[in-house]
Amino acid sequence: MRLPDIFILAGLMILLRLMPHSRIRHGALIIASCVFLFAFQPTLPIRELDFTLPLLTILLTLCVYAAFSVQNPLTSRKNLTDGIIIGITIILIAATRFISYDGIVTASRPPQLMKIIPTLVLSLLLCYLMNTAARKAAKWPLKVWIAFILTALVILKTPYFCLLLSRFSRGITGQAIDMAASTDIRWFGFSYIAFRLLSILIDTVKGRKADLSIGEFFVYVCFPPALSAGPIDRWDRFTKEYAAGAQTGFAEDLSAGLGQIMLGLFHKFLLADALAKMALSAQNARQFIHTGWAWTALLAYSLQIFFDFSGYSEIAVGLGTLFGIHLPKN
Repeated sequence: MRLPDIFILAGLMILLRLMPHSRIRHGALIIASCVFLFAFQPTLPIRELDFTLPLLTILLTLCVYAAFSVQNPLTSRKNLTDGIIIGITIILIAATRFISYDGIVTASRPPQLMKIIPTLVLSLLLCYLMNTAARKAAKWPLKVWIAFILTALVILKTPYFCLLLSRFSRGITGQAIDMAASTDIRWFGFSYIAFRLLSILIDTVKGRKADLSIGEFFVYVCFPPALSAGPIDRWDRFTKEYAAGAQTGFAEDLSAGLGQIMLGLFHKFLLADALAKMALSAQNARQFIHTGWAWTALLAYSLQIFFDFSGYSEIAVGLGTLFGIHLPKN
């Protein structure tokens, strides 16, 4: 996250916290969770991929929910309302292509609606099939999604597989395959989202059911403050606190949240970024003459990683506290 993103999120969390009606606040947070998935996704050289990956995150989340839910989501008015909010938000984000050629919410101009709407319809059909199997106590949909998520993690963390995926994606979009690189595939927040989904899927396979609505599940998986660097929270703890509402006063959470954010900003943008200037890297590894300087650069690199990750985690905890969700310390 960049500094402007952090300040925007902080203001949004405070605004949502001050909304008087819980249903309005819930709906607004669902919309924000959708929007920030697209807004945080970096620009990618493969055409339309910076829209496709956040869309896949949302559809994967909904399909996993359908696979573990033993109730028909369409029979609940709350679930139906939350699902409609998610669908309309996606379509409205895609419709920004008619306003700007550069992308307003997304990194680049969204694809045509005639590509997105069939995708949403097919995803609804897949969700229906998965939910039908779940209501028959079948465990194969859960295992299918566990295998899919683990496979996706392996591909995204292996440069060679990312290169193959980049070549395949470029071939589909009509771009030059010889320009493919392993860095073309950068799926924002997928690692943390994958671990959240896996935690629920594994619990469900073991027989531990999660009685969640679509909206609660979606907010847990895609909670905006924790998208970039966690921390990974347990679904039962998060959703229990979310459903109960803020347990502490606004003034207390405001003070604690802003304090955590300031600490995180200090760790990330002062300590980590300063250490990056002298940290060991592929560019300066051959420039060290004395062993002592090489060890100093290696230590600086270690501390840079620590403070970078620590800073983002503290910012996420602080942003969650502003809303009234007390994320665990990483």
